[in-house]
Amino acid sequence: MGWRALNEDDLKYYLSGVELARLRKLGTQIGDMDPVPGILVAAAEYVRGYIKATSLGAAGTLPPTLIYTGAQIASWQCISWAGARGDVMDPKGIRRAQYDDAETYLRTVVAAGKIAIEASDIATSSPTYAVVSPSYSGRYLVDTGTQGPRESEFGRENEDGL
Repeated sequence: MGWRALNEDDLKYYLSGVELARLRKLGTQIGDMDPVPGILVAAAEYVRGYIKATSLGAAGTLPPTLIYTGAQIASWQCISWAGARGDVMDPKGIRRAQYDDAETYLRTVVAAGKIAIEASDIATSSPTYAVVSPSYSGRYLVDTGTQGPRESEFGRENEDGL
């Protein structure tokens, strides 16, 4: 199974269909649009920020090992979104505890590189930068010891050791 985007089915592992409907209804009542798609993308990008890998899957995707961690983050973001609009969806703090667990996992396991991240089928490398070695050329004085200083030419071919 390759990298993929978080979807509503992943979110339903932590939020019920009734809670999702309530969230969407709240959004339309106050004139906002459906918050779920944006929250899923934001949660995936948040989780991707913890991955220590030289190449990541396509933007907005997660490896299979982090799908449910992403869904935990997204579920809390949904609840926080609703809470900021006056709807309390986590009165017992269960979702907050799940979010805290996911956050701890991201910091202590994922960011520390303690988990193998599956390579993406369609990997997009992080930006690569050409390493430019400084190059000097010109004339310099060489102390030859008993013969005194003399001028010498140098360039890329003979600049080692400078």
